[in-house]
Amino acid sequence: MILASLSACESSPVESLSGRWELDSVYYFYNGFGYTQPSSSGESYEYFSDGAIIARYQGQEEKFQYAVNARELKYTDANGGLFSQYEIVDVDENRLVLKKEKMPLFERNNQKRYEIRYFSKQNLTRR
Repeated sequence: MILASLSACESSPVESLSGRWELDSVYYFYNGFGYTQPSSSGESYEYFSDGAIIARYQGQEEKFQYAVNARELKYTDANGGLFSQYEIVDVDENRLVLKKEKMPLFERNNQKRYEIRYFSKQNLTRR
């Protein structure tokens, strides 16, 4: 289903991302235990077709770059340094789902930890 959704899009992943996305909720998973936390922060990300992005969170605004390769979304700083990476689980004209693998909390290697972020597309009205 996930791959079908991505391959069914006629536009490229970069074109599909273009626009403003507001964070709806985040699902956190750790070794079989998970919970969903709704977002009330107004966190949003505005993707531009030239690879620029503006992140807005709690009255702050940050600009950086992004790149998409197949189902991989990478965020880079002004010098091209990678600072975050997500798997694009699903994207269409209304919904964006991103998954991020998280580092283990302890030294054992058999831990499974990740988060899934759910976004909805925001209609922007220009004034």
